[in-house]
Amino acid sequence: MRVWLISLTIVVTLLTAGQSGGGEPLKLVELCLPASALGLVGHAPHSVAALWWNGTHWVSTPLYVEAVAVNFVYAFDLNKSVPNVGRAVVMPPGLQHNTKLCMYLPSEPPRGRPAGTPRAWGRELAGVYAEVEHERGARYHLFIATEVPSASPANLSKARVNARVVNKTDTPPKQAQATQPGQTGQPHAGLHAAHIEPLYTSHYATSLTLSYIGSFKLVKTDKYTASWVGGVAGGSFELPPDTYAMEVVITAASTPGLYYEVVVGEKYPNTDWTYRSYYVYLSSSAPYVTIWHAFSSSDAKRVYVGIAPIGYSGTYTVDAFVVVYGDARGYWQRFHIVEQPVSGWISVPRVPRSDGYYIVFPGFTAPPGTAYTTTQLSSSFTICGSVGDYVNIYWGTTYVTRVYRQSASGDCKTFVVNTWVPPYENVKTGGSTHHILIGPVGGTVQLTIRHLAIYGSYRPEINRETSRVWQDMLTWGYAAYTSNPGRIEVKIYDVGSGGTESMRLAVYLSPYQHQTLCNTFRIRLALNNGINTLAASTAGLYVEGDRLESVISLLLGWVAQLFGTMAKILEKIGTAISWILLAKDTVAVLSTSSISTTTVDNYLDVYVNLGALDVYKPAMAKVVMTRTYSGDYTVAVKEVYMCGILIYSDTSSIIPTAQYHKPVSFISSTATQLVDTYRTLTCGKQEDLFYYYFRNEYAGEVCRTLYYR
Repeated sequence: MRVWLISLTIVVTLLTAGQSGGGEPLKLVELCLPASALGLVGHAPHSVAALWWNGTHWVSTPLYVEAVAVNFVYAFDLNKSVPNVGRAVVMPPGLQHNTKLCMYLPSEPPRGRPAGTPRAWGRELAGVYAEVEHERGARYHLFIATEVPSASPANLSKARVNARVVNKTDTPPKQAQATQPGQTGQPHAGLHAAHIEPLYTSHYATSLTLSYIGSFKLVKTDKYTASWVGGVAGGSFELPPDTYAMEVVITAASTPGLYYEVVVGEKYPNTDWTYRSYYVYLSSSAPYVTIWHAFSSSDAKRVYVGIAPIGYSGTYTVDAFVVVYGDARGYWQRFHIVEQPVSGWISVPRVPRSDGYYIVFPGFTAPPGTAYTTTQLSSSFTICGSVGDYVNIYWGTTYVTRVYRQSASGDCKTFVVNTWVPPYENVKTGGSTHHILIGPVGGTVQLTIRHLAIYGSYRPEINRETSRVWQDMLTWGYAAYTSNPGRIEVKIYDVGSGGTESMRLAVYLSPYQHQTLCNTFRIRLALNNGINTLAASTAGLYVEGDRLESVISLLLGWVAQLFGTMAKILEKIGTAISWILLAKDTVAVLSTSSISTTTVDNYLDVYVNLGALDVYKPAMAKVVMTRTYSGDYTVAVKEVYMCGILIYSDTSSIIPTAQYHKPVSFISSTATQLVDTYRTLTCGKQEDLFYYYFRNEYAGEVCRTLYYR
């Protein structure tokens, strides 16, 4: 009854959100300033966030950064006489003098001055405090944090500067000791800890502590449609210790042009719920908006999120990701996303309103739970023709780096890059902002990509290392391969039964929009670097249908939540395309194509051959793998072929392999406690597993929507 009363109170609060004592709805006004007025010229736009003083607390408000427009051509238009030229918005490489920063705040701000600047992780946030006066006379106390990646790109060409800075003070960055397990509540280094080159050794899976960013949806934030009569999007979920901040990312798949109130609640053992309200305006030109919330403690907690429009009486849709930042020890896995080597020419005689165009490579989606200090972009490419001595690289709308030529021969210039690439935007949008852009170039160019990849480390789940859930099917390996026609996503699982057939391989094959998959795919896997034999007992190939199929459900749980979200986000970015997604999480046997397996020199080879009628739609493959080896083991990707072309080889590539490591002995002795009894990243939503563990059962290979939060 108490839980029901709490929920009812929150619903009533949200449905009357923003009403003054006289019953008038809260009014928000647009406030815009140039970056120069705040002293932010040169700062990276992807790493800033806005907070305002609401009279009692500093609270986050979505910060819109004026985006810049670029022209682009897709890599699969190489060698076409008339390539399609698209247009997209990206963040500027750095905030410029006149870059507009806009936010939406209550028209009547509270009186009084803040007691100090915002704090998080046991210290003051780095950034700029400013007292700002709106042209209508209202004064606001703002803080632009320069170490919180919560800004959103937007077309602000019609927005105008309508405020001035009355007073300004800088808070310099301060270093702090990163939180370690068992030291909850201690200062944390924040979201800009030093970049860590991934350490690829077997002990990495059980002994190292890293910081991660994880994203998922709730049942009632996944394109959830409600009305003002009793309808509130959101729900509650659990988080383990050492989680120190979260974001609510409302995507363009929500009803745009509305003012929303977002309520975030926290509850710790032996404490009551505490709540904080945030006001959000979802601009029709933005792909997403973000509010940032620092937890009052890093202890294990229950969290509530509620989202409802302000002063709106119609039906509305909310599509939002919950993004969690935390520290975790152990179970780290290695992932990579690899582009097919390509070579060809592109000719764009005249590009309007631009100094050139960018070449786009789609399909680079990092897994949720990525260790954000480890993600690395590596590439080597040559451009002949109209290209300068440097090119810029973007991932989604996020500027990554500027690369200067390493060498030149005639009109050909070779570029080599190996740099840290922040995964924040990619993970918080569920991988929707997946494009890599390289440019600008102009006119006719010859392009040769020798390799292009993003790699790093990630944690399959957020549960603490002692949770018994790790004995179940939580650890999974991840890799993705992208070529001109399509994208292949690979996951490796262990169902936790301990038998010789406990391992699974699941593959998701998807064409890009307006493209077709190549008809052949082959992957070679190695068990313990080929020392032990890896084989297969059964294999199946599936398309969208009407029944559940074990591992396929787990694969689709993460992918299916992007249906309808990715397209809306990309629509706001520009004319970018996505890969084709399935609308259902059920499958049927694909009878017109084939899958086969064989073991060669201890390696497992899996072959997929698609028929002519099946290359236009997504397909999934499932393989039950067998082994004679018992104990700790590693399964790694050794080779990948698409369309008969070698995409990846661990013997000839400088890109580290994607590796799934299961420390069986460590799990058996450590993961024994009934804590954190849920899956969160595996299924794309938090799945409550207490029912299974109460009955001493495993959760199994199927994501059960009945137990989603």
